[in-house]
Amino acid sequence: MTNYFPAGLFIWLLLYFFKEDKRTEPMIAPDENQNFTEPEPKKQIQYISNGRVLNDTLFFYYYDMLRLSNIKSVDDETIAKHAERRYFLINKVDYNVNWPISSRDVSAARVYVLERYYYMTNLN
Repeated sequence: MTNYFPAGLFIWLLLYFFKEDKRTEPMIAPDENQNFTEPEPKKQIQYISNGRVLNDTLFFYYYDMLRLSNIKSVDDETIAKHAERRYFLINKVDYNVNWPISSRDVSAARVYVLERYYYMTNLN
Protein backbone atom coordinates (compact mmCIF):
# COMPACT_ATOMS: atom_id res chain seq x y z
CA MET A 1 0.00 0.00 0.00
CA THR A 2 1.39 3.43 -0.96
CA ASN A 3 1.07 6.58 1.06
CA TYR A 4 -0.39 9.55 -0.87
CA PHE A 5 -0.09 11.99 2.00
CA PRO A 6 3.36 13.48 1.11
CA ALA A 7 2.36 14.00 -2.53
CA GLY A 8 -0.95 15.65 -1.54
CA LEU A 9 0.80 17.88 0.99
CA PHE A 10 3.33 18.96 -1.65
CA ILE A 11 0.59 19.85 -4.16
CA TRP A 12 -1.41 21.69 -1.49
CA LEU A 13 1.69 23.76 -0.49
CA LEU A 14 2.37 24.66 -4.14
CA LEU A 15 -1.20 25.86 -4.62
CA TYR A 16 -1.08 27.77 -1.33
CA PHE A 17 2.10 29.64 -2.29
CA PHE A 18 0.78 30.50 -5.75
CA LYS A 19 -2.41 31.91 -4.23
CA GLU A 20 -0.35 33.95 -1.73
CA ASP A 21 1.68 35.51 -4.55
CA LYS A 22 -1.48 36.61 -6.32
CA ARG A 23 -2.93 38.14 -3.14
CA THR A 24 0.10 40.32 -2.45
CA GLU A 25 0.02 42.01 -5.87
CA PRO A 26 -2.53 44.83 -5.81
CA MET A 27 -4.94 44.91 -8.68
CA ILE A 28 -5.08 48.35 -10.28
CA ALA A 29 -7.57 49.05 -12.98
CA PRO A 30 -6.04 51.03 -15.87
CA ASP A 31 -8.97 53.48 -15.89
CA GLU A 32 -8.57 54.47 -12.24
CA ASN A 33 -7.29 57.95 -11.56
CA GLN A 34 -4.06 57.38 -9.65
CA ASN A 35 -2.79 60.01 -7.25
CA PHE A 36 0.92 60.45 -7.75
CA THR A 37 2.67 62.92 -5.53
CA GLU A 38 5.01 65.32 -7.24
CA PRO A 39 8.59 65.32 -6.03
CA GLU A 40 9.52 68.21 -3.76
CA PRO A 41 11.46 70.97 -5.49
CA LYS A 42 15.12 71.16 -4.67
CA LYS A 43 15.63 73.54 -1.78
CA GLN A 44 18.25 76.20 -2.31
CA ILE A 45 19.80 78.51 0.20
CA GLN A 46 19.18 82.16 -0.55
CA TYR A 47 21.97 84.46 0.60
CA ILE A 48 20.97 88.02 1.45
CA SER A 49 23.31 90.80 2.50
CA ASN A 50 21.78 94.11 3.61
CA GLY A 51 18.68 93.63 1.48
CA ARG A 52 20.58 92.45 -1.62
CA VAL A 53 20.08 88.89 -2.90
CA LEU A 54 23.44 87.29 -3.66
CA ASN A 55 24.39 84.72 -6.27
CA ASP A 56 27.22 83.28 -4.18
CA THR A 57 27.90 82.61 -0.53
CA LEU A 58 28.42 85.43 1.92
CA PHE A 59 32.10 84.64 2.34
CA PHE A 60 32.95 84.92 -1.36
CA TYR A 61 30.79 88.02 -1.76
CA TYR A 62 32.50 89.82 1.12
CA TYR A 63 35.91 88.52 0.11
CA ASP A 64 35.44 90.00 -3.37
CA MET A 65 34.02 93.22 -1.95
CA LEU A 66 37.19 93.79 0.08
CA ARG A 67 39.33 92.85 -2.95
CA LEU A 68 41.17 90.07 -1.11
CA SER A 69 41.11 87.56 -3.95
CA ASN A 70 44.53 88.45 -5.41
CA ILE A 71 46.37 88.40 -2.09
CA LYS A 72 48.39 85.27 -1.30
CA SER A 73 48.40 85.48 2.50
CA VAL A 74 45.53 87.11 4.32
CA ASP A 75 45.74 88.12 7.97
CA ASP A 76 43.74 90.42 10.20
CA GLU A 77 45.83 93.49 9.34
CA THR A 78 45.30 93.12 5.60
CA ILE A 79 41.56 92.59 6.12
CA ALA A 80 41.34 95.80 8.18
CA LYS A 81 43.50 97.70 5.66
CA HIS A 82 41.34 96.64 2.71
CA ALA A 83 38.18 97.51 4.63
CA GLU A 84 39.55 101.02 5.21
CA ARG A 85 40.25 101.37 1.48
CA ARG A 86 36.68 100.38 0.73
CA TYR A 87 35.39 102.97 3.21
CA PHE A 88 36.80 105.66 0.93
CA LEU A 89 34.37 104.53 -1.79
CA ILE A 90 31.27 104.87 0.42
CA ASN A 91 28.19 106.23 -1.35
CA LYS A 92 29.82 105.69 -4.74
CA VAL A 93 29.42 102.88 -7.26
CA ASP A 94 32.16 100.36 -7.87
CA TYR A 95 31.94 100.19 -11.65
CA ASN A 96 33.94 96.97 -11.97
CA VAL A 97 31.12 94.89 -10.48
CA ASN A 98 28.35 97.54 -10.34
CA TRP A 99 28.08 97.49 -6.53
CA PRO A 100 26.63 100.47 -4.75
CA ILE A 101 28.89 100.63 -1.71
CA SER A 102 27.56 101.73 1.66
CA SER A 103 29.17 101.87 5.08
CA ARG A 104 27.06 98.99 6.41
CA ASP A 105 28.20 96.76 3.52
CA VAL A 106 31.85 97.45 4.23
CA SER A 107 31.50 97.01 7.99
CA ALA A 108 29.55 93.78 7.51
CA ALA A 109 32.23 92.51 5.13
CA ARG A 110 35.04 93.43 7.52
CA VAL A 111 33.38 91.82 10.54
CA TYR A 112 32.34 88.68 8.66
CA VAL A 113 35.74 88.05 7.06
CA LEU A 114 37.57 88.79 10.33
CA GLU A 115 35.32 86.39 12.26
CA ARG A 116 35.87 83.74 9.62
CA TYR A 117 39.62 84.35 9.76
CA TYR A 118 39.68 84.04 13.58
CA TYR A 119 37.58 80.89 13.42
CA MET A 120 39.86 79.23 10.88
CA THR A 121 43.06 80.20 12.73
CA ASN A 122 41.72 78.93 16.06
CA LEU A 123 40.93 75.51 14.58
CA ASN A 124 44.64 74.70 14.54
